[in-house]
Amino acid sequence: MLLLPNTLHPKDRNDLNLLNQEVFESLWVDCSLNNNSSMKRKQFIDISYNPRKYLTDAFLEELFPCNDYAVVENEPITLMGDYNVNYLNPKEKQCLDTITI
Repeated sequence: MLLLPNTLHPKDRNDLNLLNQEVFESLWVDCSLNNNSSMKRKQFIDISYNPRKYLTDAFLEELFPCNDYAVVENEPITLMGDYNVNYLNPKEKQCLDTITI
């Protein structure tokens, strides 16, 4: 669940929810805020959850293309959630860094 004020005009982006929904949870939202000028500011927000530590590699492999599809739209992206990634493990750290940088 993600609670956002209506002023952000949140819209589900189911086209970005590419994670295996039987194993992982993910929610992508497209938010836009009209400022005083005629320009719109947009922001993508993703909240993902990997409930099984032993599936970290599979989770990160599935998360990568979701982010790729969002990056194409050239808008800021905020990633949140519980990935169950051990950042002290060099392999998991490198994989997560590849996704987030």
